[in-house]
Amino acid sequence: MTKEFCQSRHRRLIYTVFVYLLAAFIALWADVLMVGRIREMTPFEIAAIFLSALGVAFIFWLIFSATERKTKIILQEEGLIFVRGARRLEVLFSDIVSVRSRTGLVAKIFAIVKVEVETRADMIDILLSGKDAEEFFESVPMVAASEAEDTDSDDRVEVGKEKYLSMLSSFVKLTAWLALVLLSTLPVAVVIVGSWSRSGYYVLGVLAVYLVFLIGYFAKHIYAYIHYADYKVEILSQEVRISFGKLSRTENSLYYDSILSFRLRQGFVERLFGLYKISVETKQKAKGLSDHDYFPFLMTKENAMKLASAFEPDFSENGELKKIGGRRIVPYLEKIIVPMIGILILSIFLTPWALFLCFAPLITILLLHLNQGYGFREEHAVFCYGVWTKNIAVIRYDNIAGITASENFSAKKFSLTGLEISMGRYTQLYGVGYIERSDFFEFAEKPVDVKSKCEKS
Repeated sequence: MTKEFCQSRHRRLIYTVFVYLLAAFIALWADVLMVGRIREMTPFEIAAIFLSALGVAFIFWLIFSATERKTKIILQEEGLIFVRGARRLEVLFSDIVSVRSRTGLVAKIFAIVKVEVETRADMIDILLSGKDAEEFFESVPMVAASEAEDTDSDDRVEVGKEKYLSMLSSFVKLTAWLALVLLSTLPVAVVIVGSWSRSGYYVLGVLAVYLVFLIGYFAKHIYAYIHYADYKVEILSQEVRISFGKLSRTENSLYYDSILSFRLRQGFVERLFGLYKISVETKQKAKGLSDHDYFPFLMTKENAMKLASAFEPDFSENGELKKIGGRRIVPYLEKIIVPMIGILILSIFLTPWALFLCFAPLITILLLHLNQGYGFREEHAVFCYGVWTKNIAVIRYDNIAGITASENFSAKKFSLTGLEISMGRYTQLYGVGYIERSDFFEFAEKPVDVKSKCEKS
């Protein structure tokens, strides 16, 4: 059975009203510059402004009507066909990553819904009338199946006051980096300028950069609190349904089959309060909702584990992980030998204080990538890495796109291999640190074994 959904004609009206208001504002602003004050304008001038804006809007209506590309979605048994002008895109239902609906204040007035369908290759968006949007969602198999499910309180995740601790977390992280930068560079700056008192300008410069980043992070968090107001997650059998927004409401369905991997993160503040930040890597390659925007807030441990269990039913935070001890640090020390030699030579001609410059790269590498343990399960691998920010990455074998191994002299000496995992061209590269060489070969065979089992079945 074939169904066809055409774009709502209200789109043209909305754009025309916007152009009318913009033209009226520009004309009014220009007239005020010439006259001086609004109250000195005559009724004839005010009428002329709005009539000229009406003329501009009418011309825009004619041009837009003549050049607008007709947009429609044709639903078929196994997928959909998206048509916009001469462009035609065929999508199977199995290639859909997520389905979203957006209803803003203007959309509510005109009873329209913006429907967005993210696929592995592109993103489709179309404005439908409320009735057509409802019929469209009922016709898409995975959406219709999820709509029929009932959820109870145990299958919902609501973020409470813990989300505001993200501002404290950002403050602590930036302050720690500030301390690291000053510790490693201030002694050298003092020698260059000649005294501790003159180095105050350098400190003020670093503090100015620090404040800029701090204000930027705080602005980002405040925007997130407003944009993701009334944020809720429903856990269903085939997907998680994410909804947020007050005036502009967004409902997004993220399907488990589209998730390549996910990661649980804990910084100093998060560990102090028992919170987690969860992020996912999906098959999307379009400019849709960012993977890191599905779960923008800190969550309690209970909610984070509830989502992690939904993504990977066999996942357990308390699962046993293999640890390789202090020898995992040695390869990192070798990595900074070359810059350390350069800094050592510099310290001979400049000052021994230049050796403090070694602190920043050494501490940064150890804090970000030091492996804390790993484990291989039947269908996925778990890697725990990082010191300052603890990361628990859960990666399914059948989703791995590439594996990179690296060994320096120290790694070979201690039978270790540096591991980097790629989930695809547009996804994050997981640098999970050094693991046992024998375990690396075992891990490298896992994706091949899983794919061969799937082919046989």
